[in-house]
Amino acid sequence: MTSYPQLSHPPIREGLIDIQFENEISKEFVDRHNVIASKEYEKSTPIWHAIFNFSPEKITKDQVSNSTVGYRYDNSSPPNVLQCRTKGFTFSRLTPYSNWDDLSLNAKKAWNSFTCNSQEIVVNRIAVRFINQIELNLPISDFNEFLRCSPDIPEQLNTGLSAFLQRVVIPVPENNCIAIVIQALDEPTIEPITSLKILLDIDVFKTVKIDSKNTELIWQELEKLRNIKNRIFFSFITEKLIERYK
Repeated sequence: MTSYPQLSHPPIREGLIDIQFENEISKEFVDRHNVIASKEYEKSTPIWHAIFNFSPEKITKDQVSNSTVGYRYDNSSPPNVLQCRTKGFTFSRLTPYSNWDDLSLNAKKAWNSFTCNSQEIVVNRIAVRFINQIELNLPISDFNEFLRCSPDIPEQLNTGLSAFLQRVVIPVPENNCIAIVIQALDEPTIEPITSLKILLDIDVFKTVKIDSKNTELIWQELEKLRNIKNRIFFSFITEKLIERYK
């Protein structure tokens, strides 16, 4: 396995593990789990699914129906977010990010708690997603100093750059998975503008067919996706940027 530099303060705004189900589980089971999970988190919020019944004229109040499909749980210390739904499970660590071992361990505990008394569940999709926020001080003469796939403007039009969005889909045949990588310039919110914030969003996912009780196999596969995420991250940034986060 390839080793990568250890970053003491990685630019991760959110790191998450996502697991989706082949078939929808019962709402009653999710509600029972909510009684337990609500005691472990500071805040519990229903996740709603809205159904719109369209008519040629307009949407009336009677044509919109809502139903809860799960719950979102938030803690501020540490800043973790858990979503348990009838079709899936997501565990997130927000900034300040700690490390993969911490994220993985806490996600596994939450997963085992959610599925320990569940009906039979078949997992059909797993993913790791890391949203990085890279802050670059102005002025910047060349994005290529920091990003290996920086936005290019024809020389005849190169009067500056106020926004960009790049999305690439990368198949990874050796693990039969797919990575979606998005680079975007986050709009500044504070005046005067002294820096730019660039989002580097890496989503690596795989279609599987695993029994939910086989937690170890699920986490082995997630570890592989995380390693691919690391390879992509360090392939997209330059040595100069790596040194900044060591």
